[in-house]
Amino acid sequence: MKLRRLHGRPVSSSPGGRRVVVGVNFDEPSLATARWVARYFAPTAELVLVHVLPVPRAPAFLKDQLGSPDSFVEQVTPAMLGGLQGLASTLGVRRVTVEVRVGEPAEELSRAAVELGADMVCVGFARSRRGSARSGRNTVERLLRRLEVPLLQGSPGARPPERLMAAVDGGAGSDAILATAWSVAERLEAELDALHVLDADVRAYARAMSVAVGSAGEAEAAEQALWEAAAGWLRERLVVAGAAVGRSRTRVLSGEPGPEMLRVTAVDPVDLLVVGREGRDAVTPGLVGSTTRLLLAAAAMPLLVIPEVVRPIAPPEPDPDDQRSHRLWPARVQRSDDDTSELVDAGHSDGGWLPPAARRSDRSAAPASVLSSAARTA
Repeated sequence: MKLRRLHGRPVSSSPGGRRVVVGVNFDEPSLATARWVARYFAPTAELVLVHVLPVPRAPAFLKDQLGSPDSFVEQVTPAMLGGLQGLASTLGVRRVTVEVRVGEPAEELSRAAVELGADMVCVGFARSRRGSARSGRNTVERLLRRLEVPLLQGSPGARPPERLMAAVDGGAGSDAILATAWSVAERLEAELDALHVLDADVRAYARAMSVAVGSAGEAEAAEQALWEAAAGWLRERLVVAGAAVGRSRTRVLSGEPGPEMLRVTAVDPVDLLVVGREGRDAVTPGLVGSTTRLLLAAAAMPLLVIPEVVRPIAPPEPDPDDQRSHRLWPARVQRSDDDTSELVDAGHSDGGWLPPAARRSDRSAAPASVLSSAARTA
């Protein structure tokens, strides 16, 4: 879809630079996320602050009743541009671009990521209404399903990222998650924990198999071997990801993955949690797994979500019956041609080794010998 530029200059890429799209709707979570990204996460990247004037996609039989949004858009756009430029001037980064777009926020932010060649999209933590997460969560999940680059969701009160945790389930995206997490940790000079949550049914299966072959007395040893194999696999994948021994470690827990991650990070906080989008049991690529949905709604720290395959995609095809105005108002605030930033570099995986997990709420601690092993440096 070709966008009409009413004023401002087109956005151009900087040679060797990295670009991050930040969605700004002027509520406190989105403003706080923009500041956190600019100050801590990507201080040398080019930031593109994008505000989307929401024009919903209505059923065809209602379009005549809604009319054209042109007059509304023309009235509010200067104020929105001014607000974005004011925010940009406070961020302290050397390259900032601001844009106002019209349409559905999830669609327009994903379109911006493709058209601008962004390496990542950032959004604020969506506030729920009367205990319901439906409004904000739908926007974030729709955006996440469209993206083929990582999405960072900020968090109220986020701290400088000194410690990261990457949770992997052994699926096809595990290596990409660990590689991305380590590249971020290395750039930020932070520590990295690699986490795997053993499903209770996997543990029960290991014990049952020991009993079935007539070695009931070896059931505990069989489960112990399972914990040690998980920790060993994590250490191996960290080596593949290039993680430094002194700044990375493995952790193995048991139970329901999402609740376990929330529990352990409440007791032992981290500054950034890195997870995959689909999950190992996803039916089709692009779906947002149940664990990731839970973390998007409840995590107390910024969440970096990695798609299974990170690659450029074509812009969404336009709807010929859509009467919404897809227009762009870009404005350059500052520019420098000499600073660059390495953000994320996610690779591909050869798949995992644990059998599919049938989710269950049972939770128990690892054997003492494995707990001490899981806490030591990988």
